[in-house]
Amino acid sequence: MESPSADADGMPDSQTKHSSKAGKLRARILRERISRLNLVESVAIANSRPREDRRVDMNSPVEKAVSLLSGRLGTGFPHRVRFEIDGAGTVILDAEGVREGSGEADCVLSADAETFKDIVSGELDATAAYMSGRLRVGGNLDIAVQLGNRLR
Repeated sequence: MESPSADADGMPDSQTKHSSKAGKLRARILRERISRLNLVESVAIANSRPREDRRVDMNSPVEKAVSLLSGRLGTGFPHRVRFEIDGAGTVILDAEGVREGSGEADCVLSADAETFKDIVSGELDATAAYMSGRLRVGGNLDIAVQLGNRLR
């Protein structure tokens, strides 16, 4: 009768295969536990930092629009214009200056925040934005043209 084959340590092959599978399983479980511990540790470290270190930029698109428009137009505009920034809010421009707000206006300009930023910063011509459909105009179109000329 033949004896079962053995490995270098004298263990039968079937036990070696079994212990090898068990070792791999233990190693995988250990890696998963370490991974979870690293995640928990990372969260704990992040939560232990003072609030100042975890600040998020709270400048909304509306605040940015007010700041950019104030810088470009400073003294205001002779007509009342309302900027509607999609999903963010509204800005009013009139003779008193620029501010967050809503209400009646002679002209209403609507677009996403990126389009407004590009127009106000001078990277995008307002007429080109209107012609491409990125900027929508309601009310008096002549006022929109005047404002576009001031922003060039």
